[in-house]
Amino acid sequence: MLLKRDKIKFEPGQGSIAIFAFIVFGAFLFISLIKSHSYAMDETVFHYPNVLNFYKNGLAATFNKEYSAANTPLPYIIVAAVSKLFTPGIALARIVTAFFSFLTFLLGMRILARLNVAPLYSLILLFYPYFFLNSFVFYVINFGLFFCLAALLLLNNTEKNYWNDLGAGVSLTLAILCQQFYLMLLAAVLLVRFLQYIKEREIAGSLQRFIASSFLLGLPALVPLAVFYGWGGLVHPNFNVHKLSFFPTALTGILMVTGFYFAPFAVQSIKKSDKWQLAGALLGGAVLAIGFRPAYNDFNGPGIFNGIVFHIIEIVSKKMALAGTAMMIFLCGMGLLVFYKLAATKKNIFDAILFTGCVLLAAAYTMNAIIGERHLLPLFFLLFFLILPRLKLGTVRAYLPFMFAFGVGYYFYWLFIKYG
Repeated sequence: MLLKRDKIKFEPGQGSIAIFAFIVFGAFLFISLIKSHSYAMDETVFHYPNVLNFYKNGLAATFNKEYSAANTPLPYIIVAAVSKLFTPGIALARIVTAFFSFLTFLLGMRILARLNVAPLYSLILLFYPYFFLNSFVFYVINFGLFFCLAALLLLNNTEKNYWNDLGAGVSLTLAILCQQFYLMLLAAVLLVRFLQYIKEREIAGSLQRFIASSFLLGLPALVPLAVFYGWGGLVHPNFNVHKLSFFPTALTGILMVTGFYFAPFAVQSIKKSDKWQLAGALLGGAVLAIGFRPAYNDFNGPGIFNGIVFHIIEIVSKKMALAGTAMMIFLCGMGLLVFYKLAATKKNIFDAILFTGCVLLAAAYTMNAIIGERHLLPLFFLLFFLILPRLKLGTVRAYLPFMFAFGVGYYFYWLFIKYG
């Protein structure tokens, strides 16, 4: 069910929400700058040292032995370039991150508006914990999300415009230069375009359109491919511990947190599901939760999945093991139901791109030895774009205060308790 804005009375518009978000960003950035002596999310271990590397060595730092992160270099290049105008420091890195994150939120609000979601409910994106906290510490995942949403905004256009294809290709390339996982979104766009061509190949000009759009989308990606060639793989040689192999425990973790954050959609879908669909979802959840339960640890590694949701389950499990297992079975089952229902209700090409991107991202995560809830931000934003337009209005209204409390609570936990 779409949230038709013309049916919602007394809701603030995009301008009001943007002003509110700006005030929120200013307030929480100020707090994080006061706490800039407290590191969070590997910023002083991996990310900020890489800024100094690029500040001193320029683009050559991409291939030198001092490279200190597993992701691609664009966020460090951006912050290092800004540092040339000012003075390098954690505070400046956090300010630049907050700037990109605010722009990312504005893009997300615009995409939701095109999907007929009222501007007020775009705040669900803002307060999603792994976007909200990462807006105010130097953890580079939000940089790639900015370019990803810029690409999605260009792709969500009914006009068959080659300039939109080129812009989307450049934006996706910049996203890949921030984090390798965005290769999956480029693959999703090309795959959906190919399937669209197969469906429309009898129409005059469809082959020309497919070849031209694929070329414009894919050509800019030669830049990150050159980086990967220089690295001899998808990560810098300093981080070749990130081996590719299938980890079913990662799949369990992904479905578990999907079932948690999108429980409103899953519960709403139960009414439209027959008993066999529900039984299959719960059986699948039981197989994964019992047979492929990940371990919980603050440090990432093969078979380990960390994050808020699993931490809650582990706390419950220590008090009552059966209750913790039951929670995992239910959440994994709801995660399976979410993906099943989305697969069955795709409405248009943009929906197909979003859903295919979700599936390919989830598959990529399961192939990574070091994965946790905080890495799933791109996947969850795509899911938000698919699910928020499908939620009933009353459900979304209840969803927003929950996400607000969760996001703000997580922010203060990290900066004042965990790394206080």
